[in-house]
Amino acid sequence: MAMEQNSRLASRRIVGGIAVAILATLPPAWGGSPPLAPFVPAPIGCAMAHCDPRMSDAVGLEVPTGKIALRWRDETASGANYGLGCASNGKVVACSLGGNFGGRGPFLKVYDALGHLLWTSDLLDFWSWTSAPMVDAAGGVIAVDDRHAIRFGPGGEVSWRAETPGGLPVSPVVTENGTLILATLHGPIAAFDSRDGTFLGERSLPGSYRGLSGAFETRNTPSVDRNRIYVLTEFRRSRGANPPRRPARLYAIDVEPQRTPPLSVAWYFTFGARSGSSPLFIDGVIYFDGDRIEPEGEKDPHFFAVRDQGDHGELLWRVPMPGEGFASAARDPRGGIWVFGYEAPWLLRLHEESGEILQRIDLGAMIDAPVLHTPFSVMSIAKGKGGPVMLVTASAIGKTAFGSHELVALDLVTETPLWRFRYGFTFRDWAAGQFPIVETPEGEPVVVFTTFANGVIALSALPEGGKGMGDDVRGTGIETDVRPPGVDAER
Repeated sequence: MAMEQNSRLASRRIVGGIAVAILATLPPAWGGSPPLAPFVPAPIGCAMAHCDPRMSDAVGLEVPTGKIALRWRDETASGANYGLGCASNGKVVACSLGGNFGGRGPFLKVYDALGHLLWTSDLLDFWSWTSAPMVDAAGGVIAVDDRHAIRFGPGGEVSWRAETPGGLPVSPVVTENGTLILATLHGPIAAFDSRDGTFLGERSLPGSYRGLSGAFETRNTPSVDRNRIYVLTEFRRSRGANPPRRPARLYAIDVEPQRTPPLSVAWYFTFGARSGSSPLFIDGVIYFDGDRIEPEGEKDPHFFAVRDQGDHGELLWRVPMPGEGFASAARDPRGGIWVFGYEAPWLLRLHEESGEILQRIDLGAMIDAPVLHTPFSVMSIAKGKGGPVMLVTASAIGKTAFGSHELVALDLVTETPLWRFRYGFTFRDWAAGQFPIVETPEGEPVVVFTTFANGVIALSALPEGGKGMGDDVRGTGIETDVRPPGVDAER
């Protein structure tokens, strides 16, 4: 991603590498209402990036079952590029859109389960796609782009609007004390009061490597434990090309709005860049991937587990991966974490304490196709009748002219698909993000997700004797509304 840092604070002072904004120079957060309660993402539906502050990817609702059909599709929406796309509180779903493939606004859209467009906002630009929105239990939303963070009420009314200090945010998170955190690429980590949008301060992470000056910046969403955040970063030069081998760091940063500065580094753990995941936090341990064990080492992808010991991070284990990291680890409610390597067909469940492989599922073997399909999205963990169900894209992208994509609802107990839905064939159709669930007034679950550049898609169970939008639904439960000539949807 070619992104340029935006620096919009008219006046600031630098203290020991910490950029502290002079609040008097900032325009006040926009909105005339009294301060609201701190923003709290809803506990079900997947209400933010990776579903909750600890990045578990736990949806908390049951998947649809039976024959699956296209419930609705918004083709007027742009896609979400490589972004996470949508978030839901179980009643409404908000989608951040944009990108550079002919994207068209508005870049924030909010729907109900039946596909009714409840409200939109044109206050956000096409960089909205880099950040999943957050949705609270009442339907309020926080969404961000490269210029602003905005809190909306349930009907789309603006509660506050705050200017950001620069950089491209990679999905907002909130801490236990109600602080909104934006970790950015080409910019600082910024903190706001989620009640009224007041800017609290920012923290840059300067550093050097082999005589080169620069800073440690993130490409991933932080995870949160109470009022400590965990941020995966990699070294970027201030000027010039980055060295091919460079350090990455997992930072533990305390968020204390009443102190000056409000963001303080507790410790960091060094490994070799890059990392393709947001850190998953479980019971004091942070799980993440890295391309190298050491910054100077050869490429050797590993998954790491680092225990937070308060004032330092201690390596618990590391295990080799079959490919570079592409998605964050997802927590299995039975215990363990799910991971996969780029262009490898296996989904691996690792033991939390040892990294031992507990399950190995060959997703590629489940797709009857002439080319290998591999996991190629976030792994969203929903509920099923018999245990957890993973929602994940299986894709042949880059391996064929059409690059078929299927959404698989994988029963993690029986290791078999409950259903598969083929939703596209081109790069523009690919869904790389997460798969939140929203329920109809009758309690029927609907899975909603964004494509790379081809709108928003919603899937649900086909009613008895019913028919989905687009094509007929076949007996296998596999249906598509986009089909190149000569390709049959039935498998």
